[in-house]
Amino acid sequence: MVDLDSNPKHAELERRKHNLHKIFNPTDTDHKVKFNMAVSPEIWTVKAHSEEIVPEYVCIKYLKEMSDLIIFTQSDEKTKKENDRRMSAGLQPMNLYDEQFRFESRSLKITEDQYVQMMAQLYRGLYKEYGIDATPETEPVLQGSSKPAFDTALSRVFGGELPVVKTKVEPKTSLDGVKTTIKPNKPSAIIPDPVVNPVIDLKAKINAEIKKVSK
Repeated sequence: MVDLDSNPKHAELERRKHNLHKIFNPTDTDHKVKFNMAVSPEIWTVKAHSEEIVPEYVCIKYLKEMSDLIIFTQSDEKTKKENDRRMSAGLQPMNLYDEQFRFESRSLKITEDQYVQMMAQLYRGLYKEYGIDATPETEPVLQGSSKPAFDTALSRVFGGELPVVKTKVEPKTSLDGVKTTIKPNKPSAIIPDPVVNPVIDLKAKINAEIKKVSK
């Protein structure tokens, strides 16, 4: 066992593991991040269309799992669309072990920039550093995966590189069952204080005094 008191590097790595990060689930299904299921189960639930604040080790595992889920879901949709196109043209669907395998292999090749785009929807930033009462500054501890593109993209996203994601305003169902659209609150206009020209203001005061005297 590593003596954290005598090894500052390991102590800092151990501390960062408990930094709190904000994540978001853009899907319609709750996602469960699971650890140690065979020994001492630990389950973190990220509800559908909701944000959660979780420790760093949970955040990294969630980003890996949700990225994979998005990738495979999109690949399945592309495969179905291609087979439907072929059948509508009077052709046979792709052979499962040949054509479809090659087609899906191409769909599953994700670049670093594509990972960054996905994480822009999943990761909402460092919420609080563990054990430090200050503004978050440290970079997360990154655990290597089998996907170099994912690791590099994760470093970029945790480093603050997040593309702008345009969010759509979805219809919401009110309590009486009527769908209503919630519009974002517009910031109130800030009216600046009037700027007074001191020269003009002085002349006005002098003219007012002259009128009083002339009366």
